[in-house]
Amino acid sequence: TVHVTQDRHGQILFNMLWSDPVETREGKKANSNGRGNRFLYEDTQAFCERNGLAFVVRSHEVPQTLRGAHEMHQGKCYTVFSASNYMGSTGN
Repeated sequence: TVHVTQDRHGQILFNMLWSDPVETREGKKANSNGRGNRFLYEDTQAFCERNGLAFVVRSHEVPQTLRGAHEMHQGKCYTVFSASNYMGSTGN
């Protein structure tokens, strides 16, 4: 069970943990799992500029390619996933 906290720092940590990158505005609006936010290239670019970063490395979801790493947002966002055969169902 996921509990959303009202504490500002808790909300920031919650969104950092559960948010996922998407490529389109339609994808940003669709949030089937009900947790976190979706973020676009523009969001990633702004985050990197504001924090002096070249790119973001994250983990959370199995990449669509079912491979260990996946690049998005024009090389500004990388998803790294190392759990083989996640939940016994992905066959990665």
